[in-house]
Amino acid sequence: MNIQGIGMVSALGRGIDSLETVLETGPIAPSMIEVPFRPALFPVYAVAKETLKDKTALSRMRRADRFSKMAVLAAIDALQNAGIELHDPARTGVVLGTAFGPHPTVFSFLDDILEFGDDAVSPTLFSHSVHNAAASYVSVALGLAGPAMTLTTFTDPFHQSLLLAQTWLDQGVCDSVLVGGVEECGTVMEYIVSRKLRIADDETNIQPFFAEGGPSVIPGEGAVFFLLGREPAGPYSVQFGQIGSKAEPAPDLWIVDFECPALPSSAPAGCWSHLAGSMPTSTAVSCAAGALILKNGTVYSQTSLVKIETVQPMQIGCIGHKKTNIYLGKS
Repeated sequence: MNIQGIGMVSALGRGIDSLETVLETGPIAPSMIEVPFRPALFPVYAVAKETLKDKTALSRMRRADRFSKMAVLAAIDALQNAGIELHDPARTGVVLGTAFGPHPTVFSFLDDILEFGDDAVSPTLFSHSVHNAAASYVSVALGLAGPAMTLTTFTDPFHQSLLLAQTWLDQGVCDSVLVGGVEECGTVMEYIVSRKLRIADDETNIQPFFAEGGPSVIPGEGAVFFLLGREPAGPYSVQFGQIGSKAEPAPDLWIVDFECPALPSSAPAGCWSHLAGSMPTSTAVSCAAGALILKNGTVYSQTSLVKIETVQPMQIGCIGHKKTNIYLGKS
């Protein structure tokens, strides 16, 4: 599969350029918000309200929740970033991977049931609590008529989304697929993170799970979408694949995210996924960083675990939970 375009919505802003800027200049500080479960302010990488204000793209989504809006804007930007025209809407699919889905909307719906009863709950709130709502919004916003699927799993949702996209392309179901990872931060999730994980002191101390002494996180949210096809197109000549086949050699650089349990080899490693906050689909952020490394021929070592001096020639591997790997290489 070849990356044709990338779209991103996160605390860094909107567009893949927002990630590139932070890779060059270093991490930004998280927002400090008031939460009901602790007296001190709580750090979170939240998507700003202004980022989600696009009257043109979201003209038919006035009642949509934040989860769906983040997904739609990132998907639209991935298509625009590719700079290509989709000639047959029925030949483009959508795969959205997430661990927790629109859980703030789900909890709001449950709260309404408890307060008002089954007969008085909002039907709009119910419809948006369905996990596949965001993928449907993406299809409608872009005028797509291909298959749309949401994968909700705690184990590598982005990796599994790529595998499904690969299947659709290999079987001729689609000519291209929009694949994204989306997560939203809500009060319930922030509370769970504060009780179960160590909160990093600041943005420079975020550590993945494999780090000595255990993880240190700051929760985040956002959406990253890739437009994938069989042939190279757009600004990227980078391809996805599964590490382990004879055609895909061991990588020269591992990109690891906060779910990584251990490094699989002695190859140098970099860590950039935390720049948008710790979240289950941060592997998508890692892959976007890897694509930029290959596209620009530059290793952004400022935030890496191990300093890398050269980028050419280079194969990049991205490792996730339970050592499921993604390969990115030049087409």
